[in-house]
Amino acid sequence: GSTITGLSIDKAANSRVLNATTDQSLTVNANGGLSVIEFADVDGDADAYAINFAGENGVNAGAVTIDGIESVTIDSTSETDTGSNAIGLDGDALETVTISGEQDLSITFSGATSNLTSIDGSAAAGDLNVAVNVADVAVMGGAGDDTIVVGDKATVTTGAGADDIDVSGTLDTAEMVTITDFGAGDKISFNDAATFTAAATDVSSATNLNKAIELADSANGTVSWFQYGNNTYVVDSGTTTGVDFSDDAIVKLTGLIDLSSSTLASNELTFA
Repeated sequence: GSTITGLSIDKAANSRVLNATTDQSLTVNANGGLSVIEFADVDGDADAYAINFAGENGVNAGAVTIDGIESVTIDSTSETDTGSNAIGLDGDALETVTISGEQDLSITFSGATSNLTSIDGSAAAGDLNVAVNVADVAVMGGAGDDTIVVGDKATVTTGAGADDIDVSGTLDTAEMVTITDFGAGDKISFNDAATFTAAATDVSSATNLNKAIELADSANGTVSWFQYGNNTYVVDSGTTTGVDFSDDAIVKLTGLIDLSSSTLASNELTFA
């Protein structure tokens, strides 16, 4: 017989809600602490939940746990459309996150979100700052200048802004990150990148992709690139001497892209 229609975060305190229903959406009005929402009936495989920001000048929701929810939508707005919103999500069943709204948003994920497959920020108008260390996740940027930090085998689709894709936590060919729609102004951030070889590596003698990567695996801290099989690859040669992929960061850019005019500074390769 409950008449509760929604939940809200209104102060920086820890909270726990029991027997919540998925139609009792969460509104973030102020900075939060640790919020745990336990739902009464989320035994299906398509349970959805909505989180809406409505604070003044941007607020930090803190850490929000929503176990049992497969799909969550986040509307990032504020009363004044200034500042940046933030949230840390934890959910043992969480698979998809969809972000909209005009406000900047920073979002992180805990280790419990190992089922996460998709973060769709294509409807977001503000700048997104996404940090996700889950294998095989697909991330889509929005209209703003997004910063996306990913783990191994992630696929990133850049948005309309000048985006920064951080692959510094990935190593070896097994963890290769794929970036689609890589365009002017977009960046790739590496862990150890001191110099950039502007000319494409000649891989015409390579009989497979690994052989091509070996040819591009040059001096320590050097970023090289080549085209192979109608795609473009970027290799940061790490710190190990000789051909050794174990500390290399390798990125696949879909399509044939000329990186010869790109620049490298502070471990960031910027596409001109």
